[in-house]
Amino acid sequence: MNELLPETDAPGRPAITTRTPVSVIMPVRDEQRHLAEAVGHVLAQEYPAEIEVVLAVGPSRDATEEIAQRLAAADPRVTVVPNPSGLIPAANNAAIKASRHPIVARVDGHALIPPRVPAAGGRDLAGDRRGQRRGHYGRRGRDPL
Repeated sequence: MNELLPETDAPGRPAITTRTPVSVIMPVRDEQRHLAEAVGHVLAQEYPAEIEVVLAVGPSRDATEEIAQRLAAADPRVTVVPNPSGLIPAANNAAIKASRHPIVARVDGHALIPPRVPAAGGRDLAGDRRGQRRGHYGRRGRDPL
């Protein structure tokens, strides 16, 4: 199923389809306990197009940077960019700048997203000219609130 967006708000830009590649950006800092599993959930998504993960790593008091670098070395779909300020807006901007795909999804560095989130987002974007999707998929962490 490859649904095309009937019109685009930006002439010259390709239409978003259910097979449009996705860049998942993750601002991360002090996420050593969850980062590898969170990235694994993103890379294991059931989606018919390419998915990349861009990790914007802020100054951490743990091994987040080392884990991010190992993940990038092990999988070409993972990229690491610096976020020296440690601020989330700066991380988002750095990751978006480094992303390669027309759909950008932001995921927390400790989130364990369900297996079909990009597919649902691609379907929604293919029918929504605003070009945005928001969602809360429920807490699945292991720590108390």
